[in-house]
Amino acid sequence: MIVLSNDSSNTKLAKSRGKGFKIFGLTLRAASGSGYNMCAGSGWCEMMCVLEYAGHSNMPNVKDARDVKTRMLVEQPDLFFAYMRRDLDYIRRYMERHQCRVAIRLNVASDQPWEIKARWIFEEYPEFQFYDYTKLPGRIKESLPSNYQLTCSYDEKTDNKWARHHLENGHNIAMVFDTWYGNKYRDPLPTEWELGGKTFDVISGDEHDLRLHEFDGHGKIIGLAGKGGTQKVLDGVSGSFIQVVPDGVLRRTARKALRSRRLSA
Repeated sequence: MIVLSNDSSNTKLAKSRGKGFKIFGLTLRAASGSGYNMCAGSGWCEMMCVLEYAGHSNMPNVKDARDVKTRMLVEQPDLFFAYMRRDLDYIRRYMERHQCRVAIRLNVASDQPWEIKARWIFEEYPEFQFYDYTKLPGRIKESLPSNYQLTCSYDEKTDNKWARHHLENGHNIAMVFDTWYGNKYRDPLPTEWELGGKTFDVISGDEHDLRLHEFDGHGKIIGLAGKGGTQKVLDGVSGSFIQVVPDGVLRRTARKALRSRRLSA
């Protein structure tokens, strides 16, 4: 079994090509889809997760393959980590052979504290750069391995004062907005956003997935467009997971509904 996929077989990782890294990732089943909860901080995001309901992720065979890995991690951890070590050793040989930099996202669809669960990964493979998103603010500590960068995800439970303090200390926060995201047309994300009484720069997190400070900088809001279609975005807005912009999906939908009522009157 191959545990770590590469950027040739994973759409989410593929959009980060061209940044000077060969990228690999571990894709477990999101949230509690496998019967085991892989995202302790999940909330409204679980109901609209693109890694459950969009693209290839929505295919039964893809979900089944993620289920197998997830259940193995929980039920047979020694076997799972044996596969993990084999894959990491392969990646090390690949890196040496091609003289390239390697970045690995261990939580493509999950939110596991690998710095606790398997710290040996970072210690035994210091030449790799690891990165992830997390909805667990407590994971971002000074004791994190030096080759592991985490971007905290803003959701309906995030305290704005904490978010401001987090940004002011040079960390980044990912935030989802109700900007339209389509194959042929995308609304621009806001360029700045106010949190806790202070305005911060917003940069696009949709251009690539490589959440490293050398690309994103420090103290930035990583803006992400709401995905999954209009209704999914509206659901996210109703749960305060997705933020409303002046000309976003929510207000466009409201104006469209108002025009329809006027025409039918």
